[in-house]
Amino acid sequence: GIDLGTTFSCIGVYRNGGVEIIPNEKGDRTTPSVVSFLDNDIYVGEQTEYKRLKDPKNKIYAVKRIIGRNYDDPEVQEDIKAFSYKIISDNIGRPEIVVNSFGIKKYSPEQISAKILAKLKQSAESFLEQKIKKVVITVPAYFTERQKQATKNAGEIAGLDVIKIINEPTAASLAYGFGKCKNNNFGKLFDTNKFMDEVLPLTNRSAPTPILEKKKKDCQNILVFDLGGGTLDVTLLELEEGDITVRSHSGKMHLGGEDFDNQIMQYCINQFKTKTSIDLNQEEFLKQKTRLKEHCEKAKKKLSLQTEVEIEVEAIAKGKDLYLKLTRAKFEDLCKDIFEK
Repeated sequence: GIDLGTTFSCIGVYRNGGVEIIPNEKGDRTTPSVVSFLDNDIYVGEQTEYKRLKDPKNKIYAVKRIIGRNYDDPEVQEDIKAFSYKIISDNIGRPEIVVNSFGIKKYSPEQISAKILAKLKQSAESFLEQKIKKVVITVPAYFTERQKQATKNAGEIAGLDVIKIINEPTAASLAYGFGKCKNNNFGKLFDTNKFMDEVLPLTNRSAPTPILEKKKKDCQNILVFDLGGGTLDVTLLELEEGDITVRSHSGKMHLGGEDFDNQIMQYCINQFKTKTSIDLNQEEFLKQKTRLKEHCEKAKKKLSLQTEVEIEVEAIAKGKDLYLKLTRAKFEDLCKDIFEK
């Protein structure tokens, strides 16, 4: 099973009565969904962390946001403004990624995603000491059929036989319900997923369900909250005597951990501009802005354990250092609109 995420991905195997999340070569159980091009070589996942790119435009990330969509889609156009790499329209109006590494090369989002999937496949084969072929891949609940098919195509490019595309919140529900259901009735759980994929229309997932029989005393209602690096899904499920039924779910494609990073980064940029009159939002400072974002992400993580952090980037622009203190209270104030969403 593969969770192909916006910012991080992971792969797991069900064996010996449980699920094991497979570590990559660095030992991490999640792998950055990033592909970098440097000196005619391609680096994927954790490999990208060790390479300082000469050109941030050759670091490709968050392609999940544009896979299976049209170039002129308003949301795709908004994403393009935020990306450090170049995207153009191909001859049928779909996004195409331009990379300048020993010559101009163009890649579809599926081809970039395939490189991430191939990396996960490699990690799994090394861990399991056997070849793998058949996989299940998760996608956001609100992915269209075209986005699902594009994800499946990416798997096939990576040499995988994608036997099922499953909604991410449903997958989380299954993982939770598996240990809770009597007799671990996995077959019934997958019947539930089939119901979600094939019966409930994508645009009407919150529609009222038929009147239920009187609930038994051990029936539970459970809310699954899945906040990732780039997307948010919430799902309401019902667990009753070995059966799990998804009643409703909703989500946002542009709401996740990166939004918190960006809020901190913009705050730093504003403070730096006030002190130095240098605007790091200018294109000439793209590389410096990429460095700053890495520091902002680290600061966010530290604020889970600390009430105050220091953000310091030496000689970030024109010999000037960026330094400021960020409290958890200030962070929460900066992100209050995101929390409201």
